[in-house]
Amino acid sequence: FMCPFLTPQVIDVLEEHAHWVEALPTLSRIRFAMPTDKAGSPSKFEALLESIGYPEGGAVFLQWDTLSTIPEAPEP
Repeated sequence: FMCPFLTPQVIDVLEEHAHWVEALPTLSRIRFAMPTDKAGSPSKFEALLESIGYPEGGAVFLQWDTLSTIPEAPEP
């Protein structure tokens, strides 16, 4: 997630549904906390990335289901 053109588009989509979004471009990562009912599966995010212009299979997802606790937003 270091592309200066595609990454902001991904962040915009995530910010529509997430509690918070943190871009870490030097690590090529985007962290976000999203309600479970809006999160969907990794394949949903893969489809989103491909529709924006990222290559197929170009992302890896780590997912935690906390259900009752929203993770705190990272410090700015």
